[in-house]
Amino acid sequence: EIVIALVLIFLLGGGPVPAMIAIARRHAPSGDWRVGDMRTLDLAERFDGILACDSVFHLAPLDQRALIGRLGTWLAPGGALLMTVGPEAGEAEGRIARGVPVYPASLSIAEYARRLEAARMRLAAFVANDPDCAGHSVLLARKAEGATLRHDAPRLPARGLR
Repeated sequence: EIVIALVLIFLLGGGPVPAMIAIARRHAPSGDWRVGDMRTLDLAERFDGILACDSVFHLAPLDQRALIGRLGTWLAPGGALLMTVGPEAGEAEGRIARGVPVYPASLSIAEYARRLEAARMRLAAFVANDPDCAGHSVLLARKAEGATLRHDAPRLPARGLR
């Protein structure tokens, strides 16, 4: 059974958004699919898991610092955060398919660990340039079982996907 999870996706412009959401709905029709800017997203729910692959590191370092605290409020006690980050602190410019510009940035792993702790999460694992994950650098954090939530939002029950 797959528990309820929040999946953060970085989307470039308005073009691919409807197609990506349509694919997600086809694969997980019982999912609650919403489109929004993760920097300003306001969620009342709490999630057992948050997956943020190829998303957070496209934010400027200042925005990443603010988002990590918010991720802690969205994660239920005992929940897990899995996200891709850069292998070290830095900012770059790049291009992906069809020459679309992208902006990857990363904090240092030490800073991620400090900010996770401040958000009541603990860095559980980090693998830089993981060959089993297409060369991505992967960070896993867990929220303590007894962590106090910052808001009185409800925790959603687990449910399976069809």
